[in-house]
Amino acid sequence: MFSDTHCHLMTMQEREINLQSFFEEFEKISAGTANEYGLDGKIMPDTPFLLDIGTDCDDLTKRLELKKLAENKNYLYFSAGIWPGEEAINDRFNQMEELKKQIAAGQKKYPGLVLAIGECGIDKNHNPAEKGAAFLAAEEELFEMQAELAKKLNLPLIIHSRDDFERTYGVLKNSRNADVIIHCFSYGIEQARAFLDLGYYISFSGTITFGKGERLETSCQLLRYVPKDRLLLETDAPFLAPVPCRGQTNTPLLIGHTYRFVADALQMPLDQLALLVWGNAKQVFRF
Repeated sequence: MFSDTHCHLMTMQEREINLQSFFEEFEKISAGTANEYGLDGKIMPDTPFLLDIGTDCDDLTKRLELKKLAENKNYLYFSAGIWPGEEAINDRFNQMEELKKQIAAGQKKYPGLVLAIGECGIDKNHNPAEKGAAFLAAEEELFEMQAELAKKLNLPLIIHSRDDFERTYGVLKNSRNADVIIHCFSYGIEQARAFLDLGYYISFSGTITFGKGERLETSCQLLRYVPKDRLLLETDAPFLAPVPCRGQTNTPLLIGHTYRFVADALQMPLDQLALLVWGNAKQVFRF
């Protein structure tokens, strides 16, 4: 089965995806074959990896209860983090305290299920320069606090970076976190090189399948540039459904299309790519 290193299950539910049905289908596919994607037999590993991502300081407790819908299944794990929204930035100290409390409670109730801090980072689209220098400094401070928390808890850090490579890179270079995942990578080879030089992982979503012509070739060049031991794939579900499902509500059930695109770009057998991504996820998230 194909691993998905970044999805938002509760947001899928808000988009009217029945999670009980989703888990049943996910488990059925992971136990069966993947002929839809051109494979004659079962993809190994038999047990995939599915990481549900946190965005709010107080969402972990509720999200951990999803484990009951996937009872006795060892593929579902969680992160906990604060997305750089305006309310969170302005209330960052209180929200960080709540995040720490929820992580501590979650680790006690469900040992081994909280694998990472994030997603957290910088978003120039939602937080443009017009919001002022003090606000942007506060955005960075919220990011820095989560980077420090990840180091304290010895957990990897999942990064949201939209339209602001320089500030993202600046915080990360100063924080010196060991294990960092650049989620939904949206920059070019130069920026990838800078992150890779720091030892980070690059994660691609369904957006890598978008476009034709020059954009398509640029995407393929980027995929070939990233070292294979630093490559991760994700859905960011319910967002960013890959071609040929672009525009639909995304779920991890659609990630095979992204795997097929990447496998073709890398001229790699699909089952080998599935094993590669699973192995990279295991290396960084230590599940």
